[in-house]
Amino acid sequence: MSNPIDMLMLNKIKESYSQIKTGSIDAAVLVHSYDNERSGGHQKTRLSAINVPPMGLLYPRVLVPEEYPPPPRSWFQDYDDMLEDTWQTSDGLYPSGNGGFGMWDSYPMFPTRLKKFDNIGLVEAIISSVLSTGRVDLQKKLFGSIQLVGGAASTAGLAQVLEQRVRTKISANQSIEKVEVLQSRTYPLFVPWKGGVILGVLDIGKDAWIHREDWIKNGVHIGSGRKYKDSYFLQAQVMCYYNV
Repeated sequence: MSNPIDMLMLNKIKESYSQIKTGSIDAAVLVHSYDNERSGGHQKTRLSAINVPPMGLLYPRVLVPEEYPPPPRSWFQDYDDMLEDTWQTSDGLYPSGNGGFGMWDSYPMFPTRLKKFDNIGLVEAIISSVLSTGRVDLQKKLFGSIQLVGGAASTAGLAQVLEQRVRTKISANQSIEKVEVLQSRTYPLFVPWKGGVILGVLDIGKDAWIHREDWIKNGVHIGSGRKYKDSYFLQAQVMCYYNV
């Protein structure tokens, strides 16, 4: 993967032919090889295992650079890498180039202490997130309505494998009868962008937020309180970006 054209070709092959299957696989493939000094050729090869693009989601150790170092590609910058290392600073501190700063000006400065999370696998993330809700009825509902978004979500066979592995990983003392990955009703690659835009707009207009109790009682009707004054504008702004 030293040339940009090699990376583009690999991504195209992944998008067109990659899939996930359960159990052992024995397949015959036609391998095309190209060299700068020789003309292209091909050979038929028998494989006992097939590597798929979202393998790092189900086997996160594959993404550990110390164990599986990536090939040198100084020309390639992936600004959309969603599986970068997750870090957490100590409570009340903000990370910076010179260290951590206290939450308030009167607090002294401390060096940043980072803690790395090892559980970045997709299966572990789903289970820990759902079980953290605490309510059994809500857990059952969430486990029965899992949705995949992003590029890997369009890989054939991912939903079935994910269902099986989540079901296997759930502890036996959990009263969960159903695990289901629902079919996305929109283009998977577009969903994260729309969600990020909505969160950004809501953060900018947080002074116009409506509390849950007020929403149930009054909806978005303009009232005298501060949180109501921009209700229509905020709703229109979110929908404008959402539908672009």
